[in-house]
Amino acid sequence: MKLFPGEEQIMSWNNVEIERRGTVAIVTMDRHEKLNAFNPTLMREMTEVGLSFHDDRDIHAVVLRGNDNYFSSGADLTDADMWRTEGLSEL
Repeated sequence: MKLFPGEEQIMSWNNVEIERRGTVAIVTMDRHEKLNAFNPTLMREMTEVGLSFHDDRDIHAVVLRGNDNYFSSGADLTDADMWRTEGLSEL
């Protein structure tokens, strides 16, 4: 599956884990050092994960969660890439 023109989908992620329990997929964000704050890498990985379920007829529900005791602290404002605007419309 292609995500963007010229790109192939990458099925391994650094900040996201997927656990399957029957017809339910549990997607866990894992940027514990930043309280699961969203940066461009995490946004791209979450997009890829979401697209990976598009044709999966075995999954009926997807649960999003954060690791540890928090879901997400929002945008990672300490990441300089968050301030770039080019290419973000592709996400």
